[in-house]
Amino acid sequence: MKILIYGTYKSGSTAVYEAIRQSGVQYGTYYEPEDLSEINFTRKHILCKYLNIQNFESDASIIESFDKVILLVRNPIDRLISWCILFPMSE
Repeated sequence: MKILIYGTYKSGSTAVYEAIRQSGVQYGTYYEPEDLSEINFTRKHILCKYLNIQNFESDASIIESFDKVILLVRNPIDRLISWCILFPMSE
């Protein structure tokens, strides 16, 4: 099975990735590749964690190559709170 975990930063995608990776199936793993075109689809089992959701439209044809797609999003309010807390610290 070819599984894509498609999410944003701080959305729990690593926990999902690790849970699936440790399930006992020998996956060809791709952890945060720069581009989905790097994936070798000749393998029977693929697990990929991809965070670049801004490229959704251009990646649509590659995304269709996966059997399962797990889409994780982060609550916009949580992102705003994190930004308000962390931005002043970065100055």
